[in-house]
Amino acid sequence: MRLNSKTRFIIKLLIIGLVLIVLYLFFWGRLNFMCPWLIGFDKIETESSVIYYHKGEVDLRKFPKVDSLIVKVENFHNLKFQRKVQIVISSNIKEHRRFNGHDVKFVTQPFWGRVYILYSREYFETKAGALCSYLQHELSHSIINQNITNSKLTGYPLWFLEGIATYSSQMLGHDGYPPLDTVRQRILRGYVINPVDWGTFGMAAKGKTVNTYPLNDLYKYAYSEFAFIVDDLIEKYGKPKLISLLHLSLNDQKFDIAFRSIYKIEFKDYFRTLINVEKLPPTRGH
Repeated sequence: MRLNSKTRFIIKLLIIGLVLIVLYLFFWGRLNFMCPWLIGFDKIETESSVIYYHKGEVDLRKFPKVDSLIVKVENFHNLKFQRKVQIVISSNIKEHRRFNGHDVKFVTQPFWGRVYILYSREYFETKAGALCSYLQHELSHSIINQNITNSKLTGYPLWFLEGIATYSSQMLGHDGYPPLDTVRQRILRGYVINPVDWGTFGMAAKGKTVNTYPLNDLYKYAYSEFAFIVDDLIEKYGKPKLISLLHLSLNDQKFDIAFRSIYKIEFKDYFRTLINVEKLPPTRGH
């Protein structure tokens, strides 16, 4: 069946419109994390990073020394960044939301492991310590994103990504993130978020313990609880095994299989033991 000229014209317009939409999303929207170029930004390039920002709108005088943080992150994870870290600092919420689809101030996207930050005078001028921790947290995500395939990342447990990032950036006890003592107290009171309920990369958190958590600090408490688990694994079994788990799950095995291979126990059984009141390990300072 041959299409008439009007129909062919409409189809061409639709195709052109679709291509223009994809190009817009690629350069200035939600697909920007795959684009190798950042358009409309000034930039500062260091040995290990490229910082994109808007000159005159973003004050970088108290911005952390990114290269030194990169060394810390590489040392903790025993991994290397595969390319220079790209950090995009948006000076307004509309631009930041256009890139990321939401208002969270600190975001790391897959593919390039690019870090997106919403500029805030509060953090850039008066909370330099917290800014440093948040950036180190995102660099943890970035180095993992640069050392895992996109297919492998899909389905990777979010609790482990956030637990390692929160623990290694020493966020516990700062800027509203409960310290280890508080986490343990809440677990004793029954406030437990099952890590499995937090979901996997590409699948939002929808589990029962997430939906029924009664307090108003869900995300910060969850991240602290996941860091509590990381801390417990290090204290009980040593950091080398934790790093072995990380490397094995990034490269060879699914996370649950890697966990069982390293610790000789199913994760669900380990976690059940951890939250048992009589078997909780003594609380340590952090």
